Amino acid sequence: MADKIVANDDQEKEQHKKSRLYTTQLANAGNFSGQPSKAAGHIWGLAQRAVCKSAYRTSRPRGSAEVHPVDWHILWEFVKPQLFALLGAVVLVRALSSGARVFEYLSLEPPFPQTGCGRIPDKSLTGWVDFMNVTFCYPIRPGQQILKNFNLIIPLSKTVAIVGEPGGKSTVASLLERFFDPSSGVIMLDGLDIRTLDPSQRTSN
Repeated sequence: MADKIVANDDQEKEQHKKSRLYTTQLANAGNFSGQPSKAAGHIWGLAQRAVCKSAYRTSRPRGSAEVHPVDWHILWEFVKPQLFALLGAVVLVRALSSGARVFEYLSLEPPFPQTGCGRIPDKSLTGWVDFMNVTFCYPIRPGQQILKNFNLIIPLSKTVAIVGEPGGKSTVASLLERFFDPSSGVIMLDGLDIRTLDPSQRTSN
């Protein structure tokens, strides 16, 4: 089976290429959305100014120093955008704080390599999965065994349903996707330990 593993030297380069493309598209989207927003703001401001000026001239008697209800309306029309801008700034600060937490998680390094490991050639990949004496505890609950000496064979082109009470079913899928590694035992894909294989191959098939 060892001859079925091939090196994947271009995988990391492809990942960097996609990252640069994402960054470029994000910058272009910001420029594209920012310019129309500025133009809309200027047009809205000019329109409000014209409306207020017209109302002021048509409603106020000449030489009158009395405060007219239209004066309050005009004041509100000028203050309202500033209030909305202030509320928008509060929302923006909250969004930036939430985004910072998201990017904090995105910047975390995986505990094991995501690229550059061995790969099974697509023409040779059958998808035979074998859980062999797998025991697993979640890192936050090291004293509680979720799986103990678990064995499961998923043959080629077969659909297997895991049913039962809560506890362990989703863990099997998590271990197969290698979100975690077993505490003991081994998970085989086509006769090869998944810890020696490139994780991107499992997620793409």
